[in-house]
Amino acid sequence: MHDTTRPRPLHSHARTQTLMTHIVLIGAGHTHVGVLRAYAANGAPDARITLVSPHPRLYYSGMLPAHVAGHYARAELAIETGGLLNQLGAAFISTNVIGFDGTTLTLADGQRLAGDIISFDIGTAPSAFGHDHPERVVPVKPVEALLTGLARFEHGLNQDDRARRLAVIGGGAGGVELMLSLAYRYGGRPDRPVLDLVARSGVMAGGPAPVRRALSRALDQAGVNVITGHGVKNLDDSGLILDDDTRQPADCVIAATGARAPAWLADTPLTRDDNGFIACDWTLRSRSHSHVFAAGDVIALPEPRPKSGVYAVRQVSVLADNLARAVSGRTLIEFKAPATALALISLGDKRALAVRGRLSLPPSRVLWQIKNRIDRRFVARHDRPRLDEPKTG
Repeated sequence: MHDTTRPRPLHSHARTQTLMTHIVLIGAGHTHVGVLRAYAANGAPDARITLVSPHPRLYYSGMLPAHVAGHYARAELAIETGGLLNQLGAAFISTNVIGFDGTTLTLADGQRLAGDIISFDIGTAPSAFGHDHPERVVPVKPVEALLTGLARFEHGLNQDDRARRLAVIGGGAGGVELMLSLAYRYGGRPDRPVLDLVARSGVMAGGPAPVRRALSRALDQAGVNVITGHGVKNLDDSGLILDDDTRQPADCVIAATGARAPAWLADTPLTRDDNGFIACDWTLRSRSHSHVFAAGDVIALPEPRPKSGVYAVRQVSVLADNLARAVSGRTLIEFKAPATALALISLGDKRALAVRGRLSLPPSRVLWQIKNRIDRRFVARHDRPRLDEPKTG
């Protein structure tokens, strides 16, 4: 039977022997922030907890496209971990992890950190495309880098009379949603850039036909040039070089291509899948190291699931419970992962469509309002900062 016992403090007779158990959470991703919230609300295991992340603040990815479009201020996406950490008496180390030998973590500043139970929620790595042209290529993540890169590009929009060009590489849901948000963001500007979407296999290839048609129609109505049939081979000072050696001018390039595992994981003893992600069983525990767990986009489950925030959020209760169970030596529970999950894809203009597997609903403002309520409710459940910041756009 699936045990839904919530994380709870250990009984007093076990307190002495587990007092020094150290749980180290690597990364402030959706799952780990949810775990901290669950412990703050329902009781934490009797262990020291340390969060290691370069940023104490999580920007909720589900609201990012609407922020780019100008519908949300940045503060509305932000979840601050400080309040949760203080409530739990947990420690925070502001840095990246760059190595793991199976026992000890290596931090970016050279320090070493050991933990009795270690959990990774570090997401995926940004695309390596165009790393030698940092002034022209804007990474999709981390969020701060995306927004800084867009601001740099926008600073040059009105510098002269030349029309600027912005290209997004990737025809999947993420690339299309981001491009539609950018089209809405720039729609009313007199210096609106030319927008190109490079989608080698087409828009939402493999998705339901009604979804592909709806997104293609939205891109066309937004004035986006969609380039299909060719991928991007390289980048030079003038722009993109396609795989047929034709050139596509671009002043700014955003690579929204497939997920890539953090490269440093390849130098660890952790068992990984063919794409480099941490291989785990259904309890979210590493297949090679019984004291290691993973969640979110960095995990490789026994049966593949899409890299999606929906699955990361659903893993919260299982990971929170299993970390507590690992502290006390209890049997772990399994994550029940549905083969498909509902996705609400925004179209930039406060419309959204819904898709789950082969089923879909056409774009409507009602679906956007539903998405808006879901996203705001998610952020509101967590401590978030009160930043005095205007909306974008």
